[in-house]
Amino acid sequence: MMVSKPKSSTLLSISMFLFIAYGLGIWSLWLIPGTSFWWYLIPVIFVFTALAITLKVLIGYRRLIVDKEKWKVKKLIGKDFEFLTKDITQWKVTEIKTGGGLFKELQIETANGVVKVSLQEHTDYLKIFNKVKTRCPKKQVYE
Repeated sequence: MMVSKPKSSTLLSISMFLFIAYGLGIWSLWLIPGTSFWWYLIPVIFVFTALAITLKVLIGYRRLIVDKEKWKVKKLIGKDFEFLTKDITQWKVTEIKTGGGLFKELQIETANGVVKVSLQEHTDYLKIFNKVKTRCPKKQVYE
């Protein structure tokens, strides 16, 4: 059984950013002189940015559990779904060259939904990629 989930380093870096953004938003409330309306925009910007990113992380968090031919996608917020290997309609790998190396993302499409797994952000990427490549080679879409 393979379990692909976000790496702890990814979650740690996002958590650190959110901690700093929330902290700056709350701390800046004490720094507001109270005379100008524009000073209130500073904490609003920090807090709303942090809230938006928090929602994005919570909605986008998902685990992909692969057991032989059965695939399960478990979401933190939202409806979980399952599919079989034969239910994969198409899959593709997107590669982007960045300054730090090569960013790879595997996108698997089924009738139930789309699952994205990336090399830098998820565990067991290579195992899942090899399984899709060996079990569904004719369903690959090239860019």
